[in-house]
Amino acid sequence: MQEKLTANHIFDHEIPRILSEKPEIAKRINAVLGIELIGENGGYWTLDLTNNPGIERGRTKEPKCMISAHVEDFEALLAGGSIRTALDAFKKKRIQASGHLPTILKLEFLLTSLVKRAQ
Repeated sequence: MQEKLTANHIFDHEIPRILSEKPEIAKRINAVLGIELIGENGGYWTLDLTNNPGIERGRTKEPKCMISAHVEDFEALLAGGSIRTALDAFKKKRIQASGHLPTILKLEFLLTSLVKRAQ
């Protein structure tokens, strides 16, 4: 059985690996994103998915959209692997998104790749 992915591992290892293996994901999103995870082992990450895709800890650039969640909810979303898990979390405002709606919707491509890695 695979170990549970932590938020830090996701941002430090999994997302960079996905972006390296599938550069088309960054090209499709083509925006700076802010991810804020609240709770133990949380933090803020800036995902620059424009010309030179990369991830930095902290608020290093102005995001086009922002995702906020509690660490456990974000990790559960990835472990759950279903659209129902995501919709329930958004409905209950446990995961919140703000900013440019078309960009937020494009995050599905990145989240889908993360979910597949988590399973």
